[in-house]
Amino acid sequence: MLTRLLIQTCNILDQTEATTDRYEDDVLTFVNVSGLTFKCRVDPSSSIEAEVDRDTRKSMFKLFITPDAKPHINALSRVYVIEEDKTYEVFGEPSAYLGRHALDHLEVILRAIEG
Repeated sequence: MLTRLLIQTCNILDQTEATTDRYEDDVLTFVNVSGLTFKCRVDPSSSIEAEVDRDTRKSMFKLFITPDAKPHINALSRVYVIEEDKTYEVFGEPSAYLGRHALDHLEVILRAIEG
């Protein structure tokens, strides 16, 4: 992958220990444990609007990220894109793509839920 296409930067957030709220429900907290920032690109993939109890829009995105993120990202991670000031949920395990001689990049499906 041409690195000049990776025009954004992101942090990978990992879940820390959950706390409970006043109703005794778990509250998940995500932090940038590694302290690293990665070059990336987020492209839209699909969007679905559903009206059940409320108006909800689920949008899917594809994240292209440098291969050095491989040990840090998994299906339980979240990705904070600095330029957008937006956090996405990772939806499934990241896929590794090989170049001619080595790991070229990772592709990750992301989900943004609004509403």
